[in-house]
Amino acid sequence: DLSDLTCETLPHFIDKLKHLRYFNIMNSPNIKRVLYSICKVQHLQVLKLYGCTKLEVLPKGLRKLIGLPQLGLIKKQSIFPNNEIVNLSSLALLSIQSSQNL
Repeated sequence: DLSDLTCETLPHFIDKLKHLRYFNIMNSPNIKRVLYSICKVQHLQVLKLYGCTKLEVLPKGLRKLIGLPQLGLIKKQSIFPNNEIVNLSSLALLSIQSSQNL
């Protein structure tokens, strides 16, 4: 659980956490980017990005998380890379949170 972070980007070593299943950076308003390395975590089951109001874009390669059943995002149309979410074949729950700061 890395919620309430104050940094703008995440560490590059995330892809080394091969068995990471739950990744939460909720309420981290300074996060602008989620690095491509998160797309290499093949066992990821939950990715929560609620409250990341400065998030500019999700990483290209998100489609590689084919085993991801749960994704939580903020409502900001520009963060969705083209055709990335449609390829998440295991996605069972897509939660999109509205934000007053947008």
